Amino acid sequence: MKKNLILIFSLLLPAAPLRAEDPLNIDTHALRMSTPTPEEKIAKAEGERRDMLKAALEKIDALLNKEPGEDAGAPVLNDEDHKVVQAMADWLYIPTMNTAFWARLRKARGLISQNQALSGRAPFRRDDEDKNDYAYVKDAGDPSAGIYFTSSYMSASSNCRREVQTHEYFHFIVGAQHFYSTKDAEEAVKCPHHLAEFVSAIATGVTESCSSAASEH
Repeated sequence: MKKNLILIFSLLLPAAPLRAEDPLNIDTHALRMSTPTPEEKIAKAEGERRDMLKAALEKIDALLNKEPGEDAGAPVLNDEDHKVVQAMADWLYIPTMNTAFWARLRKARGLISQNQALSGRAPFRRDDEDKNDYAYVKDAGDPSAGIYFTSSYMSASSNCRREVQTHEYFHFIVGAQHFYSTKDAEEAVKCPHHLAEFVSAIATGVTESCSSAASEH
């Protein structure tokens, strides 16, 4: 009985406090395994980019199927349709569901489809020396020239990385230009930033995740 009482009492005692000089038993291998490598970050963002494009296309197609005829009234919209309409207003600057709206939505759908078709055609490369950009393309006319990712990209949030990746692919479709601050519909549809945010708004409801001084080129 006494031995049992001693054992029970010892189990109830708190553990001895850790002293500063006591070694910590840390599995450094496990810590390394839990931190994604730059290549893993790029691969994850690439998968999320493809998912966003697929989701955006599905929602756009669902709305395009409701495009009214000449004498038809306004279509009945659901919550997902309203997300597309709002993204058109916020990022492509066509807020009214008129003839121009449907034409621009079809154009945007075509650009997103081209972005999707480029998957796997642009090699990914690293540039750890660049301190100004998240990523960039060296030749907007040639996907085989690759997409370069910087240290700013690696330290950004996962939401930022997927928006950046979507942005860079759009350069291979619309060109090297940017119109970051534009409110003009014709410029917005030719801007990789606006197109990437349009996709993200429809697919995830999250936009402008890259808030640091670095930029997307």
